[in-house]
Amino acid sequence: MCIAWCPSVREGWRACCGLWLVAMLFAAQPLAAGEPSQPRITRDAQVVYCHLVWPTDVANLRRMLRSGIAIVVRWELSIKRERRYWLDERLGDVEVVRRVVPDMLSHRWLLEDQGSGITRSVSSLDQAIRFLTRLDAYPVVDRGLLQHGVRYVLDASLQVYEGEAMDNWWNRWLRGTEFATRVVFKEP
Repeated sequence: MCIAWCPSVREGWRACCGLWLVAMLFAAQPLAAGEPSQPRITRDAQVVYCHLVWPTDVANLRRMLRSGIAIVVRWELSIKRERRYWLDERLGDVEVVRRVVPDMLSHRWLLEDQGSGITRSVSSLDQAIRFLTRLDAYPVVDRGLLQHGVRYVLDASLQVYEGEAMDNWWNRWLRGTEFATRVVFKEP
């Protein structure tokens, strides 16, 4: 006699799955008041831009930066052309690596965009947190590569590193994704 057909085992299995589902729903981190929950796409005559917000516990980031811990975020953006009966065609990938290093002596924060090499120092902790948690009007793709009337998918994911741990090559595969989102848009 198979134990899987026992009614009490089936009910236990359903209860376990139900509890897991409830736990996953409550594990999601809430957005701060007034934050958009979905990414946005904007366009000008030549470029498609994305607007992304990482919904995180800002108080935790603030505490880490005030205690002198450097934080690195790696945004990975991928744009694909959606195809109905075939795999999506990948148009390109963009990697944005941003780092905030606290200077405890001067009470300033050094903001580094590692892709462009631009570095600046700010005195506001809110500016440092905004630099880590947002991509505002970030250029993603040239509109010359897009076809009119075709649907495209922008996948965005984020990995967070504390301290200097990002420099290890294996962290990219072993480290999980902190945040992921997707936006589908149609080129007019």
